[in-house]
Order: sequence, then C-alpha cells, then structure tokens
Amino acid sequence: MAEDRTESLARRLNLVERLVIPESAAGGSRNPEGPRHLIALKLLSTKTDESSTGTDGEVIDFAAVVVSLVTENIVAAFHQHVMPTEQPTLSSHCVQSTGVSQEAADNGVPLKTCLMLYSNWLVKLEKDVGLKLPSKQDPKNPVTIPVTWSDLDLGTCLPIEARRKRLVYVKHLSTWLDLRAIWIEHHNTLPRNMRDAMARMKLKWKEKEYLSLEYATNIANLALAMREKGCELKITSSV
Repeated sequence: MAEDRTESLARRLNLVERLVIPESAAGGSRNPEGPRHLIALKLLSTKTDESSTGTDGEVIDFAAVVVSLVTENIVAAFHQHVMPTEQPTLSSHCVQSTGVSQEAADNGVPLKTCLMLYSNWLVKLEKDVGLKLPSKQDPKNPVTIPVTWSDLDLGTCLPIEARRKRLVYVKHLSTWLDLRAIWIEHHNTLPRNMRDAMARMKLKWKEKEYLSLEYATNIANLALAMREKGCELKITSSV
C-alpha cells in the first residue's frame, strides 16, 4: 500500500523521528482551542519546466506530512508519484528541476487516484493518531489545517489541473495556511525563499533524493519553529 511504502521511505531517509505517536501519551495541547494538527503539503509540477508549451502543467509528485501540535512531532507521512497524462514525457529541465525521473512518472498513478489515496490515508490517520478530518471540523475553529509555503500549490497548480481534468476536488484542500504569509505578517519582512526563512530560524534544510517529501518535512519543521516564536498558525488562503 502507498502509506506502507511511504512510512518505510520516511524512516529510511530519517525524515520522521517517530511515526504514529499516540497523543494521549503527550498530555494536553498548549492551546486546546487552537489547531491540533498541521498537514504540510508539497506538490511538484511540470509547470517548473519553463520551456513547456501546450499545457498548464501537471502534478507529478505529491507529498504530505502530519504534524501534531500536541507532541510537536511529525507523526505520519504520505508520498506518491503522479503520472502526467496530457504531456507524459518529461523534459530534461523538468527532471532536473523536480528530481522526478521519467521512470517514476511513468510508474505513478493518475492525479484522480492520488487524491483518492491521500483521502484514504487521512481517514486511516483518524484512528491511528486521532486526526480530526478537515471535512468534519468547524471551519471557524479548525483543528486540522493544511499548510504550504506560498499559495502556488493549492491556489494555482492543483485546482487548475483538477478543473481542467474535471476531477472531484478534495474539499479540505480549498482552504489552507500559507506559511510565507504568516512569516511576512509576523516579521514584517519578505524572505528570499523558504530556505532563507529556515536559515533565519537556524533550521537545517533537508534535501536528498525525494524532494517533495523532504520539502514537506521542511515546511513542517519551519511551522513548528515559527509557532515557538509566537506566530499564530491560522487559515490564510482559499479557492
């Protein structure tokens, strides 16, 4: 299963300290009325290939890690290669920019299947780690919040492709926390990029072979560090 492969991968790459940590063993949240989990997401798209024509880009890699704000640890990870169907052949620039090989893309699943696997993974985490599904929470007081760095992935890449391919969109991905916007609001400065923001927080940038999973892990670690510095983690964006 996809989640089993991802758990093995996350352990092998040392991206997740502990997987599936029972929150009951960690005591109560510092703010019981605030969010309890973040879902850090990173998508890689063929849109990074500036020379591509005739396409608006397709997601070719989808990664997410769940952060418990009770234990302050990453508790689960999801990773799935996605098969591009409109422009199946990746250019050399796309391969170099994303780290996704042609073989990985060919062996991926269609975006529709990826979104289904992701949704099923969240349902499983409801039992494993006490994750409250975003679809079951009060939108005015969310306890599970998707988080990205910038609005590109959930504000542009994924919804545009989903509409173009007439896919049923995952409802809870229509609102999210843009960590860059929170940074600007709190620090009143614009970092050059997320690597720069992490350096300012004295965090080590994780970068190995599977870029999207590591990038999602970086987002998660930065979110935790920013929370420690007093940043309020809240919904900033929607489509």
